[in-house]
Parts: sequence; C-alpha cells; structure tokens
Amino acid sequence: MKRIAICLLVTALATNETAIPLPPSAAAYSPHVAATSNGNREASAVADSDPLSREAVSDYRIVRDYIVRAAEKMPEEGYSFKPTPEIRNFGQLIGHIADDQYRYCAAARGDTTSTKFETNTPPKAEMLTALKAAFAYCDATYDAMNDGLATRMVIFSGRSVPELTVLTRHAGHAWEHYGNVVIYMRLKGLVPPSSEKSK
Repeated sequence: MKRIAICLLVTALATNETAIPLPPSAAAYSPHVAATSNGNREASAVADSDPLSREAVSDYRIVRDYIVRAAEKMPEEGYSFKPTPEIRNFGQLIGHIADDQYRYCAAARGDTTSTKFETNTPPKAEMLTALKAAFAYCDATYDAMNDGLATRMVIFSGRSVPELTVLTRHAGHAWEHYGNVVIYMRLKGLVPPSSEKSK
C-alpha cells in the first residue's frame, strides 16, 4: 500500500504542469528562460533541443554570479583573512577558483591555458579583474556547448571523459568552493550573496 502511495505521488509530481520558479540569479543569467505575459517562465524552443546543456549552463551561471559578488563584497583587508593558519586566505581561495576556471574549461576546449593566481595572488582589484576574466573564459566554453557535443570525449586529469562531464564537475567544484567562501564571509560578519534578501 505504501509503495502504491509513493508511485501515485511521483506520478502526480511528474505530470504537474506548474513550474517551480527559478532563483532570481538563475532567471537573470539563463539565456534559455523567457518570462511569459502571466509571469510564468517557460523554456524556449531552442532550449528544449538541448536540455542537458541548458541545465549545465544554468548551474554554472548561478555559482559564477555568487562567487563574483562575494569577491566584490569582501573588503580589501579580508583578502588576507584565514579562518585557521593551515588553510588558504580568502585571496588565495579566490585565486584557486580563478585557476580552476582555466583547468576545467581548457580541458573542455582542448587547449592548455592555465594560471597561478592561488600561488601568486594579486591585490583585490587585480584579483577581481582576473576572476572575471577567468569566468569569461568559461562563459565562452559553456556558450559553445550543446547536447550534440555532450558526449564528445576530451582529456581531463589524464582520463578520457565526456565534455559534459568536465563541465558538470567544474560547476560542482565551484559550488564546493563557494561553500568555503560562505564560511569566510560569515566569520567576517558578512552576508553571503546567496543569503541576501531580494529587494
């Protein structure tokens, strides 16, 4: 009986046509989502042909937005802050995130672009410029992605993997480090972008 109830619930959810609203950041950055006249959001015809790529792009753009806003919000003096002596300071963490944009997206693109901002971290203003340039590099990678290329094999960390796998791991890695960023910000008395109240 319990199994039947669960099946009925899953069926009801699967056939429910009421869309779950995207977070404001997702709506702002997703090129595949359009607002309708009644305020609902619907996927465009183009997006429907590339559902895997659409979701990868959406996930990446949300975390990209949060990280850039966090890096902007942290004061200059906060860039040298370490929660404990053994770990990276905030500037090194942002540098690591910038470096990883090239590590992952270069693999997806089949080139060898790399940087070393984590080990040679510039002051805040320069680090922000570098971070935004790193994300712009990945923007171009995601913009070129479509479901037809999702299974194209590329070399990443010495292994041959599908291009879409590289990009989903990339976004997951960025989310992991955004979690680190949140802790640094909270310890400095700052509200992370993902917790800011929308106006």
